[in-house]
Amino acid sequence: MYMYIFLWRAMLGESAALSEMVTYQAFGIFLGFCYDSGVASLVGGRVMDGAIVMDFIKPYNYAASMLCGSLGRMTGNLVKKGIPYLAAAFLTTGFQVRMQTAMLLPFLLIMAGNMFLYWLIFFCVGLLHFMLVSAGWFERVMKDVIKLLGGSVIPLWMFPGFLSGTASLFPFWILFQLPQSMLAGTAALDELGKPICMLFVWIAVLTATAYLLWKLAVRRITVQGG
Repeated sequence: MYMYIFLWRAMLGESAALSEMVTYQAFGIFLGFCYDSGVASLVGGRVMDGAIVMDFIKPYNYAASMLCGSLGRMTGNLVKKGIPYLAAAFLTTGFQVRMQTAMLLPFLLIMAGNMFLYWLIFFCVGLLHFMLVSAGWFERVMKDVIKLLGGSVIPLWMFPGFLSGTASLFPFWILFQLPQSMLAGTAALDELGKPICMLFVWIAVLTATAYLLWKLAVRRITVQGG
C-alpha cells in the first residue's frame, strides 16, 4: 500500500487527484480480502490425491459445500486481516470514503455479486484439474490477470485505448475498479446500470460453464492415487 502511494505521490504531487488515488489504492488492497480464490486449489488438491471420489457419494451438493467453505474463509479474512488493515490505513494515510449515501445499496449489491463472481471464476479453474490433472499454474495466472485488467492498481482509464477497450469486455473491472471508484467518489449513480447488468450476465454465463464442466468432469475423471 505504501509503495503504491509513494509512486502516485511522485507522479501526481500533493493534489486532489492524489487524495482520490490514496483512497482508490487503499480499498483496492482491502477488496482482495473480500474475495476467495482458495476453492481452485481445494478442488485441485482433492482431484490430485483422489479424495474427490468420496465427494461423489456424499448426499450434498458439491458446489454449494465449496461455496459455504469460501464464505467462511472470506469472513475470517475480513475479521483477521481486512478490518485491521483498514484501521492501519486510515490512521497512517488519512484516506477518506467519498461514496455518496445513495450509492450504498448499489455498492452492497455489487459487492455481493462480485464475491460470487470471483468464486465462480476460481471454481471453474478448480474444475479444470479434472481435465488437466494439475492446473495450479492457471490459478496463479488468473489472479494476476484479474488484478491487472481489473484496474486494481492502475485504473483502466489510464490504459492505452486498445487495452482499456479490451479489458472493459471482461468482468474483471467490476470486481475492482468499479467498487474502488465508488468508494473514491469518482463513479456516478447513473453509470451503474450497465455494469450491474454485465455482472449478472457474467454470473449466469459462469454458472452455466461450471455446471457443464462438472458434468464433463464426472464422466472422464482421472485422479492420482485414488
